[in-house]
Amino acid sequence: MEYMYDFHIHSQYSDGEDSIQEIIRKSIKNSIKKIGISDHWKTRRYTSDFYVNNVEKYFNDIDKIRMNYKNDIKVYIGLEIDYTDRYGENITQKNINEFNKLDYLLFEYVDTKYETWGLLNGKSIDTLIELRKKLKCKVGLAHNNFYHNYKNNYEEILKLMGDYDIFLELCEPETVVLNKITNNSLKRIAALKKGASLNEIKYRNNKENNIKKHSMNGKYYFENFPNDIWRLIKLYNISISLGTDNHKNENIGSYNLIPQYIQKYDLYDQIIFGEKGDDLL
Repeated sequence: MEYMYDFHIHSQYSDGEDSIQEIIRKSIKNSIKKIGISDHWKTRRYTSDFYVNNVEKYFNDIDKIRMNYKNDIKVYIGLEIDYTDRYGENITQKNINEFNKLDYLLFEYVDTKYETWGLLNGKSIDTLIELRKKLKCKVGLAHNNFYHNYKNNYEEILKLMGDYDIFLELCEPETVVLNKITNNSLKRIAALKKGASLNEIKYRNNKENNIKKHSMNGKYYFENFPNDIWRLIKLYNISISLGTDNHKNENIGSYNLIPQYIQKYDLYDQIIFGEKGDDLL
């Protein structure tokens, strides 16, 4: 089911397979109305070929391209931030100034000690709130295993998110999950960037490539939310983002489950970048 929005898409600026132009053209062809480019910022999980280092150039490049398509699709510019002690980078005031030019930021692994593929030691939402006070762009939790992480205090956390305008992403990853990105395809992207051969490119293997993304016990994280969490999302007016964590860009905006939850819990008005009168389906 096409939901016409997808705010979690990766391009060749990090570990996605397509250029910005290719992503936009595919989205327009599939009648997607709004997309968000959210490439990885600096992280020790990847080599430098697979994350954005120069935020200003990243923003300016995409901003220039999106202007060419402004009558056909709305393109938002964001970044995905590795918010862990183990792999994440320290965020300086200079970084904050750069981030404030963006439309939004996705913070992954907040309060996440580990994923199935390894230890993370995610930083706390309390530290994110302190950072949020300095950020002008929209800020949200990316594919967070929310109920697992906050099982004993989810109402307190949701109230804080409402108070500090931190959105929650509902992430239903792209359809091809088991062979989502091969080492060769990532090396090909790096080779294109460097004008080098595949044999010259080194890629630090990421075990995550070979497992179903953002799920627990066979269910996507948001499927594990009890009804009370959905009630509180509505009560505290938590903004919601929709995303596929897309890298191949074959199924941008394609969801099987998310529209059912949006409809069931009447969350249409809480979708980020949503506008009154949008035809979402």
